Amino acid sequence: MKKIMTVAALAMLVGCGMSEDTYNDKALDAVCVWLVDCFDLYTDVDACIADSETVTVDDCYDYSAKDAKECVDALEELTCDDIEMPSACDNVYDDSECEDTAS
Repeated sequence: MKKIMTVAALAMLVGCGMSEDTYNDKALDAVCVWLVDCFDLYTDVDACIADSETVTVDDCYDYSAKDAKECVDALEELTCDDIEMPSACDNVYDDSECEDTAS
């Protein structure tokens, strides 16, 4: 099972992309910096990270190292004017191989 870190329902370096573990760490850190600096949701980044949870992702999801790097770059560029996660993060995990359980 693959794992991703999330904070506040949120929904990284090898070659031109990054490893999944690095992505998890860097994305969490970048989101926590944004939440602390812009929204005062936590006293500091460490408190935000401590409050995060691990979410298990089914094996059918494909991880994209290239998209992960683009996502982290976009997360690190978030400003206090941004109110949602960057679209660059939408394709880090591709679920096209997963069964459709909604049917």
